[in-house]
Amino acid sequence: MFELSLEEDEDQTRAHLWYGINQATQKLAGKFYRPGSLDKEETLSLSTHFFKAKQTGAGHLPRLYIWIGVVWLSSEVYPENRHMAVLENALATFPDSCGIATALALYYARCGRCEKAQALISNALPMLHASSREDLLADFSEIRSIEPIYRTD
Repeated sequence: MFELSLEEDEDQTRAHLWYGINQATQKLAGKFYRPGSLDKEETLSLSTHFFKAKQTGAGHLPRLYIWIGVVWLSSEVYPENRHMAVLENALATFPDSCGIATALALYYARCGRCEKAQALISNALPMLHASSREDLLADFSEIRSIEPIYRTD
């Protein structure tokens, strides 16, 4: 269905967004945020759909940025600071998004920048709903045990 919609008009915002979400969900079943779960081609394909959705009008949806983070943090291609700048800008726009804060904190922790990850979590907590606050704290209760795997030079 999404493919047909994209064939008819490749600038359709919702078609790109939902096609990307659908494909990412299928490809990552049970492997969200696990590095290496998406190969280079899958990462490029999914990122292309999400960025086309952004360009055609989905930039006001926090869900878009959450999925961009999911793709980058599940890829065999390690994200760089310039890739994650999209999420940093999104968090400034949507400070109450637990999903965006989670992706950025995980990225910082994987870079070995645990203090920055903890600062982000501390700054995000007051803006989150109680259930999101609990989820974020549970996700990062042992942040210092996250293995640094990304290079940041």
